[in-house]
Amino acid sequence: MQGYCSLNWSVQIILCLKFKLKFMLVWNRLSRMPKLSTYCVDINATSGQCKQACSGSTVSDCICGTSSKSYCDSTKQCQSNSCVSVANCSSINQNNCSCGSSSKQNCGSTTYCKDPTAASGVCVNKCQGSTVNNCICGSSTVSYCSSTQRCEDNMASSGNCLDICTTNFQSNCSCGQSQFSNCNNSKYCVNASASNGQCYDNCTDSVRSSCICGIATKQVCSNQQKCQDPTSNDGNCITIPNCINNFDNSCLCGITQVSQCSQSTYCTNVSDSTGVCIQNCNQNLKSNCICGSVNKLICSKTQVCQNPNDMNGYCIEKCVTNLQTNCQCGNSVTPFCGSNEHCHDVQQLTGNCVKQCNLFENNCVCGTSYYSQCSSTTYCSSKSEGICLDYCSYQSSNCICGNKVKQVCSNEEKCVDPNSDNGICNQGTCTLQFQSNCTCGLSNQAYCNKNQYCLDQTALIGVCYEKCKQNQNNCLCGIDSIDICHASTYCILQSKGVCMSECSSTNYQNCLILSENQSLS
Repeated sequence: MQGYCSLNWSVQIILCLKFKLKFMLVWNRLSRMPKLSTYCVDINATSGQCKQACSGSTVSDCICGTSSKSYCDSTKQCQSNSCVSVANCSSINQNNCSCGSSSKQNCGSTTYCKDPTAASGVCVNKCQGSTVNNCICGSSTVSYCSSTQRCEDNMASSGNCLDICTTNFQSNCSCGQSQFSNCNNSKYCVNASASNGQCYDNCTDSVRSSCICGIATKQVCSNQQKCQDPTSNDGNCITIPNCINNFDNSCLCGITQVSQCSQSTYCTNVSDSTGVCIQNCNQNLKSNCICGSVNKLICSKTQVCQNPNDMNGYCIEKCVTNLQTNCQCGNSVTPFCGSNEHCHDVQQLTGNCVKQCNLFENNCVCGTSYYSQCSSTTYCSSKSEGICLDYCSYQSSNCICGNKVKQVCSNEEKCVDPNSDNGICNQGTCTLQFQSNCTCGLSNQAYCNKNQYCLDQTALIGVCYEKCKQNQNNCLCGIDSIDICHASTYCILQSKGVCMSECSSTNYQNCLILSENQSLS
Protein backbone atom coordinates (compact mmCIF):
# COMPACT_ATOMS: atom_id res chain seq x y z
CA MET A 1 0.00 0.00 0.00
CA GLN A 2 2.88 2.28 0.73
CA GLY A 3 4.19 1.73 -2.85
CA TYR A 4 0.89 2.75 -4.37
CA CYS A 5 0.74 5.89 -2.38
CA SER A 6 4.18 7.09 -3.57
CA LEU A 7 2.70 8.13 -6.97
CA ASN A 8 1.21 11.57 -7.65
CA TRP A 9 -1.56 12.53 -5.39
CA SER A 10 -4.52 11.98 -7.83
CA VAL A 11 -3.42 8.48 -8.75
CA GLN A 12 -2.78 7.78 -5.07
CA ILE A 13 -6.33 8.61 -4.12
CA ILE A 14 -7.83 6.39 -6.83
CA LEU A 15 -5.64 3.38 -6.04
CA CYS A 16 -6.13 3.70 -2.28
CA LEU A 17 -9.91 3.82 -2.66
CA LYS A 18 -9.88 0.65 -4.83
CA PHE A 19 -7.77 -1.22 -2.27
CA LYS A 20 -9.97 -0.14 0.60
CA LEU A 21 -13.11 -1.33 -1.24
CA LYS A 22 -11.59 -4.78 -1.92
CA PHE A 23 -10.49 -5.10 1.75
CA MET A 24 -14.00 -4.31 3.04
CA LEU A 25 -15.60 -6.90 0.68
CA VAL A 26 -13.22 -9.63 1.88
CA TRP A 27 -13.75 -8.72 5.56
CA ASN A 28 -17.53 -8.76 5.11
CA ARG A 29 -17.40 -12.28 3.66
CA LEU A 30 -15.08 -13.49 6.41
CA SER A 31 -17.34 -12.08 9.16
CA ARG A 32 -20.33 -13.91 7.70
CA MET A 33 -18.61 -17.32 7.66
CA PRO A 34 -19.88 -19.81 10.33
CA LYS A 35 -17.92 -20.07 13.60
CA LEU A 36 -16.81 -23.49 14.83
CA SER A 37 -19.75 -23.70 17.38
CA THR A 38 -22.43 -22.58 14.93
CA TYR A 39 -23.80 -24.03 11.72
CA CYS A 40 -24.97 -22.50 8.43
CA VAL A 41 -28.75 -22.88 8.14
CA ASP A 42 -29.01 -22.60 4.33
CA ILE A 43 -25.99 -22.11 2.03
CA ASN A 44 -28.31 -21.13 -0.84
CA ALA A 45 -30.17 -18.45 1.07
CA THR A 46 -29.77 -14.81 0.04
CA SER A 47 -29.17 -13.84 3.67
CA GLY A 48 -26.96 -16.32 5.58
CA GLN A 49 -27.86 -17.47 9.13
CA CYS A 50 -25.68 -19.34 11.66
CA LYS A 51 -27.33 -21.31 14.50
CA GLN A 52 -26.00 -23.21 17.49
CA ALA A 53 -26.53 -26.94 18.01
CA CYS A 54 -29.60 -27.91 20.05
CA SER A 55 -28.66 -28.89 23.60
CA GLY A 56 -30.06 -28.74 27.11
CA SER A 57 -32.95 -26.29 27.32
CA THR A 58 -32.24 -24.98 23.77
CA VAL A 59 -34.56 -27.20 21.71
CA SER A 60 -35.87 -24.66 19.15
CA ASP A 61 -34.19 -22.24 16.71
CA CYS A 62 -31.15 -24.53 16.65
CA ILE A 63 -29.44 -27.30 14.61
CA CYS A 64 -30.76 -30.76 15.59
CA GLY A 65 -28.99 -34.12 15.11
CA THR A 66 -25.46 -35.50 15.10
CA SER A 67 -24.79 -37.24 11.76
CA SER A 68 -27.90 -36.05 9.88
CA LYS A 69 -28.61 -32.44 10.85
CA SER A 70 -31.70 -30.30 10.38
CA TYR A 71 -32.80 -26.83 11.47
CA CYS A 72 -35.65 -26.65 14.05
CA ASP A 73 -37.37 -23.27 13.78
CA SER A 74 -39.53 -21.67 16.48
CA THR A 75 -42.47 -23.96 15.64
CA LYS A 76 -40.48 -27.16 16.21
CA GLN A 77 -38.46 -28.88 18.90
CA CYS A 78 -35.40 -31.12 18.66
CA GLN A 79 -36.45 -34.54 19.97
CA SER A 80 -34.35 -37.70 19.46
CA ASN A 81 -32.15 -36.04 16.76
CA SER A 82 -35.13 -34.88 14.67
CA CYS A 83 -37.33 -31.77 14.49
CA VAL A 84 -40.89 -32.30 15.77
CA SER A 85 -43.69 -29.77 15.28
CA VAL A 86 -44.81 -28.12 18.51
CA ALA A 87 -48.40 -27.03 19.14
CA ASN A 88 -49.10 -23.59 20.50
CA CYS A 89 -49.67 -23.43 24.27
CA SER A 90 -53.39 -23.02 24.95
CA SER A 91 -53.48 -22.72 28.73
CA ILE A 92 -51.44 -21.23 31.53
CA ASN A 93 -48.68 -23.48 32.96
CA GLN A 94 -48.79 -25.89 29.97
CA ASN A 95 -45.60 -27.70 28.94
CA ASN A 96 -44.35 -29.32 25.70
CA CYS A 97 -45.76 -26.45 23.64
CA SER A 98 -44.89 -23.13 21.97
CA CYS A 99 -45.53 -20.22 24.34
CA GLY A 100 -46.44 -16.65 23.28
CA SER A 101 -48.36 -15.02 20.41
CA SER A 102 -45.62 -13.03 18.60
CA SER A 103 -42.22 -13.90 20.02
CA LYS A 104 -42.58 -17.57 20.84
CA GLN A 105 -40.56 -19.68 23.23
CA ASN A 106 -40.81 -23.47 23.18
CA CYS A 107 -41.48 -24.99 26.62
CA GLY A 108 -40.13 -28.54 27.02
CA SER A 109 -41.17 -31.29 29.43
CA THR A 110 -39.67 -29.53 32.48
CA THR A 111 -40.64 -25.94 31.70
CA TYR A 112 -44.10 -24.37 31.63
CA CYS A 113 -45.74 -21.50 29.72
CA LYS A 114 -46.35 -18.58 32.02
CA ASP A 115 -48.98 -16.92 29.76
CA PRO A 116 -49.84 -18.25 26.26
CA THR A 117 -51.60 -14.97 25.29
CA ALA A 118 -48.57 -12.78 26.06
CA ALA A 119 -46.77 -11.25 23.07
CA SER A 120 -43.43 -12.61 24.26
CA GLY A 121 -43.62 -16.18 25.53
CA VAL A 122 -41.88 -17.04 28.79
CA CYS A 123 -41.19 -20.63 29.97
CA VAL A 124 -40.60 -21.11 33.69
CA ASN A 125 -39.23 -24.03 35.71
CA LYS A 126 -41.02 -26.25 38.23
CA CYS A 127 -40.71 -25.22 41.88
CA GLN A 128 -38.27 -27.60 43.60
CA GLY A 129 -35.45 -27.49 46.13
CA SER A 130 -34.34 -23.93 46.75
CA THR A 131 -36.38 -22.68 43.75
CA VAL A 132 -39.58 -21.48 45.45
CA ASN A 133 -40.56 -18.44 43.38
CA ASN A 134 -40.69 -17.52 39.69
CA CYS A 135 -41.71 -21.13 39.17
CA ILE A 136 -44.69 -23.49 38.77
CA CYS A 137 -46.07 -24.91 42.06
CA GLY A 138 -48.03 -28.17 42.40
CA SER A 139 -48.23 -31.47 40.51
CA SER A 140 -51.86 -31.76 39.38
CA THR A 141 -53.45 -28.34 39.89
CA VAL A 142 -50.55 -25.95 39.25
CA SER A 143 -50.03 -22.26 40.04
CA TYR A 144 -47.35 -19.78 39.00
CA CYS A 145 -45.55 -18.24 41.97
CA SER A 146 -44.16 -14.79 41.16
CA SER A 147 -41.04 -13.16 42.59
CA THR A 148 -43.09 -11.82 45.53
CA GLN A 149 -44.52 -15.26 46.33
CA ARG A 150 -43.27 -18.67 47.42
CA CYS A 151 -44.56 -22.16 46.68
CA GLU A 152 -46.10 -23.44 49.93
CA ASP A 153 -45.42 -27.13 49.16
CA ASN A 154 -43.82 -28.18 45.86
CA MET A 155 -44.78 -31.82 46.53
CA ALA A 156 -48.48 -31.04 46.97
CA SER A 157 -50.99 -32.09 44.33
CA SER A 158 -52.62 -28.65 44.32
CA GLY A 159 -50.10 -25.82 44.10
CA ASN A 160 -50.57 -22.86 46.44
CA CYS A 161 -48.49 -19.68 46.29
CA LEU A 162 -48.08 -17.67 49.50
CA ASP A 163 -47.11 -14.01 49.47
CA ILE A 164 -43.78 -13.29 51.10
CA CYS A 165 -44.34 -11.64 54.49
CA THR A 166 -43.35 -7.96 54.32
CA THR A 167 -44.39 -6.79 57.79
CA ASN A 168 -44.10 -8.22 61.27
CA PHE A 169 -47.15 -10.10 62.66
CA GLN A 170 -48.49 -10.70 59.13
CA SER A 171 -50.41 -13.96 58.64
CA ASN A 172 -51.14 -16.26 55.69
CA CYS A 173 -47.70 -15.61 54.18
CA SER A 174 -44.18 -17.07 53.91
CA CYS A 175 -41.95 -15.75 56.71
CA GLY A 176 -38.14 -15.40 56.61
CA GLN A 177 -35.41 -14.57 54.11
CA SER A 178 -33.24 -17.73 54.00
CA GLN A 179 -35.11 -20.41 55.97
CA PHE A 180 -38.84 -20.05 55.44
CA SER A 181 -41.79 -20.84 57.66
CA ASN A 182 -45.31 -20.74 56.24
CA CYS A 183 -47.65 -18.86 58.55
CA ASN A 184 -51.27 -19.88 58.02
CA ASN A 185 -54.36 -17.89 59.03
CA SER A 186 -53.91 -18.61 62.77
CA LYS A 187 -50.14 -17.97 62.94
CA TYR A 188 -48.18 -14.75 62.54
CA CYS A 189 -44.71 -13.89 61.23
CA VAL A 190 -42.54 -12.83 64.18
CA ASN A 191 -39.93 -10.93 62.10
CA ALA A 192 -40.41 -10.59 58.34
CA SER A 193 -36.80 -9.43 57.76
CA ALA A 194 -35.19 -12.20 59.83
CA SER A 195 -33.05 -14.82 58.11
CA ASN A 196 -34.92 -17.68 59.81
CA GLY A 197 -38.68 -17.26 59.66
CA GLN A 198 -40.75 -18.07 62.77
CA CYS A 199 -44.53 -18.25 63.02
CA TYR A 200 -46.20 -17.81 66.44
CA ASP A 201 -49.80 -18.09 67.63
CA ASN A 202 -51.49 -15.36 69.59
CA CYS A 203 -51.08 -15.84 73.34
CA THR A 204 -54.04 -17.31 75.21
CA ASP A 205 -54.82 -18.05 78.86
CA SER A 206 -53.31 -21.53 78.47
CA VAL A 207 -50.42 -20.59 76.12
CA ARG A 208 -48.43 -17.58 77.35
CA SER A 209 -44.89 -18.32 76.07
CA SER A 210 -43.51 -18.53 72.51
CA CYS A 211 -46.51 -16.50 71.33
CA ILE A 212 -47.60 -12.98 70.35
CA CYS A 213 -48.94 -10.95 73.25
CA GLY A 214 -51.39 -8.04 72.89
CA ILE A 215 -54.25 -7.12 70.55
CA ALA A 216 -53.33 -3.66 69.28
CA THR A 217 -49.70 -3.20 70.33
CA LYS A 218 -48.13 -6.63 69.92
CA GLN A 219 -45.03 -8.04 71.59
CA VAL A 220 -43.30 -11.38 71.01
CA CYS A 221 -42.92 -13.41 74.21
CA SER A 222 -40.06 -15.94 73.95
CA ASN A 223 -39.95 -19.37 75.61
CA GLN A 224 -38.35 -17.68 78.62
CA GLN A 225 -41.11 -15.11 78.97
CA LYS A 226 -44.84 -15.15 79.51
CA CYS A 227 -47.62 -12.83 78.39
CA GLN A 228 -48.94 -10.88 81.36
CA ASP A 229 -52.47 -10.52 79.94
CA PRO A 230 -53.39 -12.06 76.55
CA THR A 231 -56.63 -10.00 76.40
CA SER A 232 -54.90 -6.63 76.89
CA ASN A 233 -54.56 -4.19 73.98
CA ASP A 234 -50.92 -3.54 74.89
CA GLY A 235 -48.77 -6.67 74.97
CA ASN A 236 -46.44 -7.04 77.96
CA CYS A 237 -43.99 -9.97 78.29
CA ILE A 238 -42.66 -10.83 81.75
CA THR A 239 -39.35 -12.68 82.14
CA ILE A 240 -39.79 -16.09 83.80
CA PRO A 241 -37.34 -16.75 86.68
CA ASN A 242 -35.03 -19.78 86.73
CA CYS A 243 -35.90 -22.68 89.01
CA ILE A 244 -33.76 -22.51 92.17
CA ASN A 245 -34.65 -25.76 93.96
CA ASN A 246 -35.85 -29.14 92.85
CA PHE A 247 -39.65 -29.34 92.57
CA ASP A 248 -40.02 -25.56 92.02
CA ASN A 249 -42.86 -24.54 89.71
CA SER A 250 -43.62 -21.49 87.53
CA CYS A 251 -39.96 -21.26 86.50
CA LEU A 252 -37.40 -22.23 83.84
CA CYS A 253 -35.93 -25.71 84.40
CA GLY A 254 -32.63 -26.99 82.94
CA ILE A 255 -29.26 -25.56 81.94
CA THR A 256 -28.81 -26.25 78.22
CA GLN A 257 -32.25 -27.37 77.05
CA VAL A 258 -34.65 -25.23 79.08
CA SER A 259 -38.23 -26.28 79.85
CA GLN A 260 -40.82 -23.93 81.28
CA CYS A 261 -42.59 -25.40 84.30
CA SER A 262 -46.11 -24.06 84.69
CA GLN A 263 -47.99 -23.52 87.93
CA SER A 264 -49.07 -27.18 87.94
CA THR A 265 -45.74 -28.75 86.87
CA TYR A 266 -42.49 -29.00 88.81
CA CYS A 267 -38.77 -29.09 87.91
CA THR A 268 -37.35 -32.55 88.64
CA ASN A 269 -33.68 -31.53 88.84
CA VAL A 270 -32.40 -27.95 88.53
CA SER A 271 -28.82 -29.23 87.91
CA ASP A 272 -29.69 -31.35 84.86
CA SER A 273 -28.65 -30.15 81.43
CA THR A 274 -32.10 -30.97 80.04
CA GLY A 275 -34.96 -29.55 82.06
CA VAL A 276 -37.92 -31.84 82.82
CA CYS A 277 -41.20 -30.66 84.32
CA ILE A 278 -43.73 -33.19 85.68
CA GLN A 279 -46.97 -33.06 87.65
CA ASN A 280 -47.73 -34.08 91.21
CA CYS A 281 -49.19 -37.57 91.60
CA ASN A 282 -52.93 -37.79 92.20
CA GLN A 283 -55.55 -40.54 92.29
CA ASN A 284 -55.71 -40.66 88.49
CA LEU A 285 -52.00 -40.04 87.81
CA LYS A 286 -49.78 -42.35 89.81
CA SER A 287 -46.80 -42.88 87.46
CA ASN A 288 -44.25 -40.44 86.00
CA CYS A 289 -45.15 -37.92 88.68
CA ILE A 290 -43.98 -36.47 92.03
CA CYS A 291 -45.10 -38.53 95.04
CA GLY A 292 -45.42 -37.15 98.57
CA SER A 293 -46.41 -33.79 100.01
CA VAL A 294 -43.26 -33.02 102.05
CA ASN A 295 -40.54 -35.58 101.33
CA LYS A 296 -41.04 -35.87 97.60
CA LEU A 297 -39.95 -38.70 95.30
CA ILE A 298 -40.21 -39.02 91.53
CA CYS A 299 -42.06 -42.16 90.50
CA SER A 300 -40.92 -43.25 87.03
CA LYS A 301 -43.12 -44.64 84.25
CA THR A 302 -42.57 -48.16 85.63
CA GLN A 303 -43.46 -47.17 89.20
CA VAL A 304 -46.63 -46.26 91.08
CA CYS A 305 -47.06 -43.74 93.89
CA GLN A 306 -48.36 -45.77 96.85
CA ASN A 307 -50.39 -42.88 98.31
CA PRO A 308 -50.28 -39.39 96.70
CA ASN A 309 -51.59 -37.82 99.93
CA ASP A 310 -48.88 -39.22 102.20
CA MET A 311 -46.30 -36.86 103.64
CA ASN A 312 -43.46 -39.18 102.60
CA GLY A 313 -43.43 -40.28 98.98
CA TYR A 314 -43.10 -44.01 98.31
CA CYS A 315 -42.87 -45.50 94.80
CA ILE A 316 -43.77 -49.12 94.04
CA GLU A 317 -42.70 -50.95 90.89
CA LYS A 318 -45.50 -51.72 88.46
CA CYS A 319 -45.78 -55.31 87.25
CA VAL A 320 -44.65 -55.27 83.62
CA THR A 321 -44.46 -59.03 82.96
CA ASN A 322 -46.83 -61.84 83.89
CA LEU A 323 -45.98 -63.79 87.09
CA GLN A 324 -43.74 -60.92 88.36
CA THR A 325 -43.32 -60.51 92.15
CA ASN A 326 -42.91 -57.47 94.43
CA CYS A 327 -44.95 -55.17 92.21
CA GLN A 328 -48.37 -53.59 91.77
CA CYS A 329 -50.60 -55.73 89.55
CA GLY A 330 -53.36 -54.55 87.17
CA ASN A 331 -54.41 -51.27 85.61
CA SER A 332 -57.51 -50.17 87.56
CA VAL A 333 -57.76 -52.30 90.70
CA THR A 334 -54.09 -52.79 91.53
CA PRO A 335 -53.21 -55.07 94.47
CA PHE A 336 -49.57 -55.36 95.51
CA CYS A 337 -48.05 -58.78 94.93
CA GLY A 338 -45.38 -59.53 97.57
CA SER A 339 -42.28 -61.72 97.42
CA ASN A 340 -44.33 -64.95 97.61
CA GLU A 341 -47.00 -63.81 95.15
CA HIS A 342 -47.11 -63.39 91.37
CA CYS A 343 -49.14 -61.05 89.15
CA HIS A 344 -51.44 -63.27 87.09
CA ASP A 345 -51.92 -60.93 84.09
CA VAL A 346 -50.43 -57.42 83.80
CA GLN A 347 -52.94 -56.46 81.06
CA GLN A 348 -56.05 -57.01 83.17
CA LEU A 349 -57.87 -54.02 84.66
CA THR A 350 -58.32 -55.89 87.95
CA GLY A 351 -55.01 -57.24 89.19
CA ASN A 352 -54.83 -60.76 90.64
CA CYS A 353 -51.96 -62.03 92.79
CA VAL A 354 -51.32 -65.79 92.77
CA LYS A 355 -49.37 -67.43 95.64
CA GLN A 356 -46.02 -69.22 95.25
CA CYS A 357 -46.32 -73.04 95.17
CA ASN A 358 -44.97 -75.44 97.72
CA LEU A 359 -44.07 -78.88 96.34
CA PHE A 360 -47.12 -80.77 94.95
CA GLU A 361 -49.49 -77.78 95.49
CA ASN A 362 -52.03 -76.60 92.89
CA ASN A 363 -53.67 -73.22 92.09
CA CYS A 364 -50.33 -71.47 92.48
CA VAL A 365 -47.19 -70.37 90.64
CA CYS A 366 -44.48 -73.01 90.46
CA GLY A 367 -40.75 -72.33 90.07
CA THR A 368 -37.97 -69.96 91.09
CA SER A 369 -36.18 -69.16 87.83
CA TYR A 370 -38.74 -70.45 85.32
CA TYR A 371 -42.38 -69.95 86.26
CA SER A 372 -45.47 -71.99 85.44
CA GLN A 373 -48.94 -71.41 86.79
CA CYS A 374 -50.48 -74.63 88.09
CA SER A 375 -54.25 -74.93 87.69
CA SER A 376 -56.72 -76.74 89.95
CA THR A 377 -55.87 -80.09 88.28
CA THR A 378 -52.08 -79.70 87.96
CA TYR A 379 -49.50 -79.71 90.74
CA CYS A 380 -46.03 -78.24 91.21
CA SER A 381 -43.58 -81.11 90.68
CA SER A 382 -40.34 -79.08 90.82
CA LYS A 383 -39.99 -75.77 92.65
CA SER A 384 -36.71 -74.97 90.89
CA GLU A 385 -37.71 -75.81 87.29
CA GLY A 386 -41.35 -74.69 87.52
CA ILE A 387 -43.12 -77.80 86.14
CA CYS A 388 -46.82 -78.48 86.74
CA LEU A 389 -47.97 -82.13 86.33
CA ASP A 390 -51.21 -84.13 86.65
CA TYR A 391 -51.66 -87.04 89.06
CA CYS A 392 -50.85 -90.39 87.48
CA SER A 393 -53.34 -92.90 86.17
CA TYR A 394 -52.39 -96.61 85.97
CA GLN A 395 -49.06 -97.17 84.21
CA SER A 396 -48.90 -93.51 83.09
CA SER A 397 -45.71 -91.47 82.76
CA ASN A 398 -44.66 -87.85 83.33
CA CYS A 399 -47.00 -87.47 86.30
CA ILE A 400 -47.19 -87.43 90.13
CA CYS A 401 -47.55 -90.89 91.70
CA GLY A 402 -48.85 -91.67 95.22
CA ASN A 403 -51.34 -90.16 97.66
CA LYS A 404 -49.20 -89.51 100.76
CA VAL A 405 -45.59 -90.17 99.82
CA LYS A 406 -45.44 -88.73 96.29
CA GLN A 407 -42.94 -89.32 93.52
CA VAL A 408 -42.57 -87.74 90.11
CA CYS A 409 -42.51 -90.33 87.32
CA SER A 410 -40.43 -89.23 84.34
CA ASN A 411 -41.15 -89.91 80.66
CA GLU A 412 -39.16 -93.19 80.92
CA GLU A 413 -40.98 -94.35 84.07
CA LYS A 414 -44.48 -95.59 84.93
CA CYS A 415 -46.53 -95.27 88.11
CA VAL A 416 -46.82 -98.79 89.65
CA ASP A 417 -50.02 -98.04 91.60
CA PRO A 418 -51.61 -94.55 91.38
CA ASN A 419 -53.94 -95.33 94.30
CA SER A 420 -51.17 -96.38 96.69
CA ASP A 421 -50.23 -94.14 99.60
CA ASN A 422 -46.56 -94.58 98.69
CA GLY A 423 -45.85 -93.59 95.12
CA ILE A 424 -43.51 -95.92 93.22
CA CYS A 425 -42.14 -95.10 89.76
CA ASN A 426 -40.09 -97.55 87.69
CA GLN A 427 -39.55 -98.79 84.16
CA GLY A 428 -41.99 -101.71 84.46
CA THR A 429 -41.32 -105.47 84.90
CA CYS A 430 -37.65 -106.48 85.14
CA THR A 431 -36.58 -108.42 82.02
CA LEU A 432 -32.87 -108.93 82.83
CA GLN A 433 -30.92 -110.17 85.84
CA PHE A 434 -29.45 -107.35 87.92
CA GLN A 435 -31.73 -104.76 86.22
CA SER A 436 -32.54 -101.68 88.31
CA ASN A 437 -35.57 -99.37 88.55
CA CYS A 438 -38.08 -102.13 87.75
CA THR A 439 -40.57 -104.60 89.30
CA CYS A 440 -38.80 -107.85 90.26
CA GLY A 441 -40.44 -111.30 90.58
CA LEU A 442 -43.52 -113.01 89.25
CA SER A 443 -45.99 -113.34 92.16
CA ASN A 444 -44.54 -111.82 95.31
CA GLN A 445 -43.01 -108.82 93.57
CA ALA A 446 -40.37 -106.39 94.85
CA TYR A 447 -39.87 -102.90 93.53
CA CYS A 448 -36.22 -102.21 92.84
CA ASN A 449 -35.36 -98.52 92.76
CA LYS A 450 -32.59 -96.85 90.75
CA ASN A 451 -29.95 -97.99 93.30
CA GLN A 452 -31.25 -101.56 93.62
CA TYR A 453 -30.94 -104.55 91.31
CA CYS A 454 -33.26 -107.50 90.68
CA LEU A 455 -31.59 -110.75 91.83
CA ASP A 456 -33.63 -113.01 89.53
CA GLN A 457 -36.35 -111.63 87.25
CA THR A 458 -37.82 -115.16 86.77
CA ALA A 459 -38.20 -115.97 90.48
CA LEU A 460 -41.62 -116.16 92.09
CA ILE A 461 -40.41 -114.02 94.96
CA GLY A 462 -38.67 -110.84 93.87
CA VAL A 463 -35.51 -109.81 95.69
CA CYS A 464 -33.75 -106.46 95.24
CA TYR A 465 -30.09 -106.10 96.20
CA GLU A 466 -27.99 -102.97 96.39
CA LYS A 467 -24.36 -102.75 95.29
CA CYS A 468 -21.97 -103.82 98.04
CA LYS A 469 -19.74 -101.60 100.05
CA GLN A 470 -16.48 -103.03 101.46
CA ASN A 471 -17.10 -106.03 103.77
CA GLN A 472 -20.92 -105.76 103.31
CA ASN A 473 -23.28 -108.74 103.03
CA ASN A 474 -26.74 -109.19 101.43
CA CYS A 475 -25.63 -107.27 98.34
CA LEU A 476 -24.18 -107.53 94.84
CA CYS A 477 -20.37 -107.52 94.82
CA GLY A 478 -18.31 -106.48 91.81
CA ILE A 479 -18.35 -104.31 88.75
CA ASP A 480 -17.11 -106.32 85.75
CA SER A 481 -17.95 -109.73 87.28
CA ILE A 482 -20.74 -109.86 89.86
CA ASP A 483 -21.06 -112.22 92.84
CA ILE A 484 -24.01 -112.40 95.22
CA CYS A 485 -23.00 -111.98 98.83
CA HIS A 486 -25.76 -113.53 100.98
CA ALA A 487 -26.23 -113.15 104.71
CA SER A 488 -23.19 -115.29 105.59
CA THR A 489 -20.74 -113.94 103.02
CA TYR A 490 -19.08 -110.55 102.66
CA CYS A 491 -17.75 -108.51 99.71
CA ILE A 492 -13.96 -108.21 100.00
CA LEU A 493 -13.08 -107.14 96.43
CA GLN A 494 -15.60 -104.64 95.08
CA SER A 495 -13.93 -104.40 91.68
CA LYS A 496 -13.72 -108.17 90.93
CA GLY A 497 -16.77 -109.38 92.84
CA VAL A 498 -15.38 -111.73 95.51
CA CYS A 499 -17.51 -112.83 98.49
CA MET A 500 -15.92 -114.50 101.49
CA SER A 501 -17.36 -116.23 104.60
CA GLU A 502 -16.69 -115.03 108.11
CA CYS A 503 -13.96 -116.88 110.01
CA SER A 504 -15.12 -119.24 112.79
CA SER A 505 -13.80 -122.11 114.90
CA THR A 506 -14.69 -124.53 112.16
CA ASN A 507 -13.78 -122.23 109.28
CA TYR A 508 -10.44 -120.54 109.84
CA GLN A 509 -8.96 -120.52 106.32
CA ASN A 510 -9.93 -118.33 103.35
CA CYS A 511 -12.26 -116.39 105.59
CA LEU A 512 -12.87 -112.85 106.76
CA ILE A 513 -12.18 -111.76 110.30
CA LEU A 514 -14.75 -109.14 111.21
CA SER A 515 -14.48 -106.66 114.02
CA GLU A 516 -16.93 -106.78 116.90
CA ASN A 517 -18.89 -103.85 115.48
CA GLN A 518 -19.10 -105.47 112.03
CA SER A 519 -20.23 -108.77 113.56
CA LEU A 520 -22.97 -107.08 115.53
CA SER A 521 -24.16 -105.25 112.42
